[in-house]
Amino acid sequence: MTFERYEGFCEVFSGTFDDSNWFATPPEKTRYIYLGNMPDGVTLPAGYDVFFANGLKLDGSNNTPQRFDKPTTVTRDVRELSLFRTANFSGSYFQECSG
Repeated sequence: MTFERYEGFCEVFSGTFDDSNWFATPPEKTRYIYLGNMPDGVTLPAGYDVFFANGLKLDGSNNTPQRFDKPTTVTRDVRELSLFRTANFSGSYFQECSG
C-alpha cells in the first residue's frame, strides 16, 4: 500500500500477511500508530515509537512519539494519558487534525 500524500513512503501493515511474524520488526523500523483507536487489551512492547494518531503530520514530517519503558497494556487511562502527552509535546492534537 502506498500513500500519495507522502511521496517516497511505502508502509505495509504486519496484519496484511498470513504470518505477521515472518519478518523482523525492530524498534528502529516499526511504529505503533493510532493508539487512540486501539482496543483495550492490546499490549505495546517496550522501546517502540507509539503515536496517538498518525506517525506523520500532513506535511510528511514526524509527529512526536512516546515510548513505554516496559510492556504496556492499552486501557482507557493509557489512551487518555497519551492524548494529554501528544497535546503537550507537539502542540494541540485537535488543532493539528482539524486543518
